[in-house]
Amino acid sequence: MALVSGTYVPAVAVRGGPDPRHAEGRATWWSAHFLTAEYGGRTHAGRVGEYPQMPDYFTPKRTLDQALSGHRRAHRMAYSNQAGGYTLRMPSATSIKAFDRETGGTFDVPVSARDAARRTVSGCVRVTHHRGGWTSTPVGDFGPRTGAQVAESVAAVLEARRPSRALDEVGDLLARRRERQRAGVSRSAP
Repeated sequence: MALVSGTYVPAVAVRGGPDPRHAEGRATWWSAHFLTAEYGGRTHAGRVGEYPQMPDYFTPKRTLDQALSGHRRAHRMAYSNQAGGYTLRMPSATSIKAFDRETGGTFDVPVSARDAARRTVSGCVRVTHHRGGWTSTPVGDFGPRTGAQVAESVAAVLEARRPSRALDEVGDLLARRRERQRAGVSRSAP
C-alpha cells in the first residue's frame, strides 16, 4: 500500500535466505532484492529517500533473457575470504562499475553475505564512486558489526585490481574500516 501511495518505504536487511556461496536461485535472489529495497517518498529527516537501484538486467551487451525488462540478468559473483569463512554475493564488480559509468552518483546494490558463523544476511549497500575509490553504507538494519563488514567488503571488491581475490587480500574487513575512519577517509555514502 505504501508503494502505491508514494510514501517512504525503508529498506530492510533480512536474516537467512539463500546461501551466497552458491549461484542457484537467481530469480529468487533478485526478487528478494526488489522486496527489501528502499522506495520513494521522504525520510524522517525530510530529504528524498529514493536512490537508484542496481537493476537486475544491467549487462554490457543488453542481450535478451529472463529479467523483468526482458534482458539478461546481471551476472552475480561470489567474493570470498577463504581463511575467514566469509562470502559476499552481489552483481559482478564489472556490472556495478558499468552501471556507475552510465548513471553516476549514488545508488543501491543488492548483496547477500554469509559469515564464519554460517549466518546469512541479505539487503542493499549504498555506494558512491569518487576519485579516491568507493564509499559504501549498509541500507536497512544489518546490525552495526554485520553492516560495517558487508559495506566494507563491497568497497574492497569495487576498489580491487582483482575483484575475485579482493576479500582474501584485504584481511580483516572491520580493521580496514576502522583504519580508514581513523585516517579521515569517509566510507559512508549520502
